[in-house]
Amino acid sequence: MEVIASCSDLLDDTCEYQLILRYQDRYYIRFELDSGFIAELPVSEIPTGKDVVKLIKDKPDEMIRIVNAFRKKGDWTETSYIQSTIVDCLLYSGDMPIKQASKIWSKLSRYDDLVQEMYNMIVEGTPGFRSVKAAGFTAAKLMEMTQMTIIGAYLFMVALREEPQKALPQLKDMIIDKETANYGEA
Repeated sequence: MEVIASCSDLLDDTCEYQLILRYQDRYYIRFELDSGFIAELPVSEIPTGKDVVKLIKDKPDEMIRIVNAFRKKGDWTETSYIQSTIVDCLLYSGDMPIKQASKIWSKLSRYDDLVQEMYNMIVEGTPGFRSVKAAGFTAAKLMEMTQMTIIGAYLFMVALREEPQKALPQLKDMIIDKETANYGEA
């Protein structure tokens, strides 16, 4: 994630807005909701006739106006920010077609705790205040032990929850360094 521009709200200088570049050409406006939830609004979702990225680069304070106007028009909730962010991760970091991304979202969305943690991992780079486990493994541990990406780790956690008898033997085959992996001691 690269921060392109930032500004603080004049009324509340603790409320910071950032224009970030997360994927090759995908920009987001990152800000905090009143609840403390970090939201990322995809710039591509902002319906204007103007080049929003150029506008913000030239005048960073415009982010506040853009976000407020957009949120009044749309029904963006924490859930919609989470879904948008995860689907974008699937589409742009996973380089997959929308149909496949939709299927993966359907699988992941069966488990709110996995979805919330995956969102935190994408947005914050950390799992959040608690580590979600499946069959004793966290996503971070799966990524450390194998060559799984963030997407692969969370999908594998679904498999560990739904079919542990099938997924655990597969995991043994995926471990990079069997000597130091501490398999089963996650």
